Amino acid sequence: MGHSQLTAGRNFSVHFADKRQKYFMKLAEPTVFVIDDDESIREALKDLLESVGLRVETFASAPEFLQSRHSDVPSCLVLDIRMPGLSGLDLQREMAEANIHTPIIFITGHGDIPMSVQAMKGGALEFLTKPFRDQDLLDAIQLGLARDRARREHEIGLGVLRERFELLTSRERDVMAEVVKGHMNKQIAGNMGISEITVKVHRGQVMRKMQAASVPDLARMADALSTVDAMQVHGGWVDTMRQTLHAGLLALEGRTDEAATGYLAAARRWRELEVWFELALSQYDFAATIGTKHPDARAAAEEARQIFTRLGAKPMLQRLEKMGLG
Repeated sequence: MGHSQLTAGRNFSVHFADKRQKYFMKLAEPTVFVIDDDESIREALKDLLESVGLRVETFASAPEFLQSRHSDVPSCLVLDIRMPGLSGLDLQREMAEANIHTPIIFITGHGDIPMSVQAMKGGALEFLTKPFRDQDLLDAIQLGLARDRARREHEIGLGVLRERFELLTSRERDVMAEVVKGHMNKQIAGNMGISEITVKVHRGQVMRKMQAASVPDLARMADALSTVDAMQVHGGWVDTMRQTLHAGLLALEGRTDEAATGYLAAARRWRELEVWFELALSQYDFAATIGTKHPDARAAAEEARQIFTRLGAKPMLQRLEKMGLG
C-alpha cells in the first residue's frame, strides 16, 4: 500500500466503533501503574507523573498489583525489574500467559544486556536504567498509553463488527460472501440456486444489518472479519508485535539487512491487520534503529510521519523532528 493510499484510508476502529463507545473511551482516564519495592522511588515517580496530570496507582510488589482491581482504561506499567519474590520479568511472563497486553516500561538500577534483551523479547516497550531522565520516562509513558488506547479502540471496532455479523442469517452470510467477490445478482442467484429477487432481498438485509454504505464498504468489513479470525487463530497482533521487536534486536546486534527484512515483513502484516498506530511505531523503530541512510528506513520514517500526523500523535511527531524527519 502506498503512502497516499494509507493517508486516505480510514482508521478501522474509528470507522466501526459507534458514537456511544467512542464517547466512553474519551471519558476513560488513562492510568499509570507503578510497581517498585522502594517506597522512595514509588513516591518520587508518583509525584513526577501527577505533576504532568497523569493518574497514578502505586504498588510495593507484583503480587499486590495482581491482587488489586483495576479500572478497564488505557494504561501502562512502570515496573522495577528486580524485586523480592515475583520479579518484574516474572510478572511480565504471567501477564503474557494471561493474555494481558498492558505496555510495560522496565526501570532498574542494576540492568545488564541479557536482562534487557529478555525484557524486550517479552514485549517490553522500554528499558530504562536508573538514574534516567524524567523526560525519557514521560515520553515512554505517553507512547505506552497511546499504544494501549489504540489497541482498545481497535478491539472495540472489531467487537462492533462481529455483533453486526452475528445478526446475519446463514443465507445472508452466503450472499455477503458472493457480493464482496464482485458478483452481480444474476450470477449470485445462479451460484446459490435461488431467484434473483431473493438475492436482492438478502442483499438489502446484509447492507442494512452490517450498516454498509456501499459494496466497497461491505468488502472492507468482510476483510476485517477475516482478519479477526486470523488474529484469533494465529494471534496476529501478538505475533506481529514480537516480529517487530525481534527486528529491533537484530538491528541492535548490527545485523542490518536481517533487521530491515524483519521490519518490512512486520509492516506488511500491520497493514493487513489495519492497525495503523502499531504500523507507525514499527516504521518509526525501523528508521530509529537502522538509520535513515538506509533507503527503506527513510521511506518507513515518512510513512510513520504521515500516520502520526493523521492520528494526532504529537509526542511521536516530536521524536521524528529530532531525527530530522518532522
